[in-house]
Amino acid sequence: MNRDQISEAIARVRQSSEPRIEIIDRAATSGPRLGVFASSFNPPTLAHVELIRRASEAFSLDETIAFASDTNADKLSYACSLEDRVAMMELALVDDPRTSIGLSSHAFYVDMVDALGGFYEPRTDLHFIVGFDTFERVLDPADRYTKRYYREFSGRVEALDYLFARSSS
Repeated sequence: MNRDQISEAIARVRQSSEPRIEIIDRAATSGPRLGVFASSFNPPTLAHVELIRRASEAFSLDETIAFASDTNADKLSYACSLEDRVAMMELALVDDPRTSIGLSSHAFYVDMVDALGGFYEPRTDLHFIVGFDTFERVLDPADRYTKRYYREFSGRVEALDYLFARSSS
C-alpha cells in the first residue's frame, strides 16, 4: 500500500466503533496456523521481530499478523504517529515473508478475535503472541480491563473463556 492508501485504512479503522482490522501488507504465505501479535510498535524493536520469529518457529505458524493501533491498554500517547509506526513496521519486517502488517481498531485480543473472522477462514488456528506485559493484561487478575472490551462480559473469566475458545494460545 502507498502512503495515501495507508492513511485511508487508518481512517476506516478510526471510524469504526465495532472491532475492525485492516491488512496493510499481506504476507507471501498463508495457511491454517495464524500468529497474532499486537503492540504499540512505538517504535518496532528487535525484540518485536524476535518474538514473531521465535513464535513462528516454535508453533509452526504459516503466517503472523503484526497489529498496530491508536489504542493500547496502558498507553495514552505515542511519540510517533500511527502512519509512522506502520512505516517503521514495514521496514522492520521487510525480510519476513510470513508476517503481515495490519491495523486494529481495538487494543484487546478478545475484541480482535471476531474481526479476524472477516479475513481468515473460520477454522484458522489462532495463536496469540504476547510479551510478559501483555500476558499480565490478558490474565488481568485485578479485572481492570473487562469494562473496556467492546463485547460485554460479566468478568475476566468469561472474557478469557471467550478468547481461549477461539484460539490456541
